[in-house]
Amino acid sequence: MVDTGPDHPVTYRQEIVALLFGFIRAGESSVVVASASMGKSRLVEFLMRKDAQFHYLHDATDLTMIVSVDCNRLVEFSTWALYELLLHSLLVALQDKHKDESLIDEFDRRHREVIIAENPLLAQRTVEKLIHILRRQYGFTFCLLLDEFDAAYQRLPAQALAGLRALRDADRYQLCYLLFTRQHPEHLRDPADCEGLYEQFSRNILYLQPYQPDDARRVIQQLAVRRGLDAALLSEAVVEELLALSGGHPGLMTALVSGLRDEPPRTLTRLGAWAQGLAKVHEECRKIYEGLRGGERAALRALVHARAPGRTSLSALEQKGLLLTESGAKPAVFSPLFATFLAGQTDTPPTGLQVDKQTGIVVVNGEAKPAFAGLLHDLFQYLYSRVGQVCSRDEIIFELYPDKEGDVESNTIDALIGRLRKEIEEEPSAPQYLKTVRGRGYRLVLKPEDG
Repeated sequence: MVDTGPDHPVTYRQEIVALLFGFIRAGESSVVVASASMGKSRLVEFLMRKDAQFHYLHDATDLTMIVSVDCNRLVEFSTWALYELLLHSLLVALQDKHKDESLIDEFDRRHREVIIAENPLLAQRTVEKLIHILRRQYGFTFCLLLDEFDAAYQRLPAQALAGLRALRDADRYQLCYLLFTRQHPEHLRDPADCEGLYEQFSRNILYLQPYQPDDARRVIQQLAVRRGLDAALLSEAVVEELLALSGGHPGLMTALVSGLRDEPPRTLTRLGAWAQGLAKVHEECRKIYEGLRGGERAALRALVHARAPGRTSLSALEQKGLLLTESGAKPAVFSPLFATFLAGQTDTPPTGLQVDKQTGIVVVNGEAKPAFAGLLHDLFQYLYSRVGQVCSRDEIIFELYPDKEGDVESNTIDALIGRLRKEIEEEPSAPQYLKTVRGRGYRLVLKPEDG
């Protein structure tokens, strides 16, 4: 994990930090998607730094309460647990930001009552009450920074997420959310299942990418100092080569600097071969690779083996900063170290669609999909029960809307089919599993079909 250090300048990662503080000032919710070892935790810590907040928020700093909520601390995935954690996090932030001891004591007592009662409504109302007091009496605005939100977003009840939307609506533009996830939210849960919350941040989804060159050079120097590396090993030329080899990826930079200390090369020129032999470099490449979706892995393998990759996955990889694209040039993997790792991935990934009989999890090409909910779940279950058969729109309407059969238009079913394709297809516009049979309906198959 990369350590930014307390002396890191307030311009650290300004290409994304400026946008995030802009959203906070405007009261708009947002999401940061960060793949493996991309320095997400350190970005969260940086956002909580007082000097960074003052640099971007200026005179609004004192009355802006950025509340760090570590979702790994949820005791369970329930409405009560979510609001208990929010209340705990608000109290921690309040103690740092506000000196009204009587208010802190009162809500500390209420927090203990929430813990004992395990009542979701009591927990939710207590959070609402505390925010209401801090907003109305003291003029605070809030940003609830929900870190490690993937599992919570997938597994919390829809009612709990709807409550977050209601909390925001009660103080529109005075309260916003900043979510940190490893995957795009639509890959974690069907947006229709939590539409109220999803639409709050869907237009402000950012990707944490490798460091820009100036940040990367500074972090390499910091890493060297913290690891007691001999300064003679870190000439300007060596720093530039480490930057080129790592592509600015925080995890790879850490592995390379550690390698200079633990397994120094025989010569400080042409470090590529030495770097490829470092176990820590290989481990970081594996973490990056395994943190990707199945289609993204396939696209990268195709790219390094000069085959045509899927367009959708290429776009996702570019957003994550793992592919470099320049006008008129072919896409290139961001790091030569990672490109070499990919060239060695000769395993043929499993293909096909299946459903785990014990868990009910849908697996496509070896990749487990987020649980479907509501009508999307019902649609998939019906199509799966008739796998290989053509299902007409009328049959689907009768199955999904038995009491409204005459009131449902066929384009409603078409829209549902489109949503399901986004979940199970690598290229929804060229489906391999959920086929359209012209003039008749739809057919679900378990093995990929082109065309």
